[in-house]
Amino acid sequence: MLKSLGLQDFTRDQWRSTIRGRVNVHDDYRDIRNWVGAETADIVYHDHHGNLTQRLISAGYLGSAWGSHTPTYFIEVKATISTLETPFFCSQSQVIRMDDMRVSASGPVSNNIYLICRVFSLGIGTGLKIYFDPASLKSQGELEFKADKYTVTPRFRFSM
Repeated sequence: MLKSLGLQDFTRDQWRSTIRGRVNVHDDYRDIRNWVGAETADIVYHDHHGNLTQRLISAGYLGSAWGSHTPTYFIEVKATISTLETPFFCSQSQVIRMDDMRVSASGPVSNNIYLICRVFSLGIGTGLKIYFDPASLKSQGELEFKADKYTVTPRFRFSM
């Protein structure tokens, strides 16, 4: 979908998912391999020319104060064959990253923007919902985050 927008400098290199090689069963992606590196998001796109930013301003996601900025977008894709309301998983590092990239209502504070693309009803009338600035949506009650895992750290006690 992003490729169809004709964004300058948008290539497969921005697809930084460590499991992207799974699509190589499709003829158009036979040559693609898993991305190697520390994964920060499924797609990382630096909008050098401001094209995506202008589209997001036009769609009402960003204010006009962003017009002269060229942010880096960290796009997480969460897909399901089920409905939009189906819960999806986020790692602790994803939650921390989205909190660190919160967008200020008054204008740019950081040059990084985190968003979640929720693909739903995959293969049966596929839909897309963009959750722009999920940290703000969490604090506004539009997204509900529930922790379902514990991190356990052993404590060492010295005994004699």
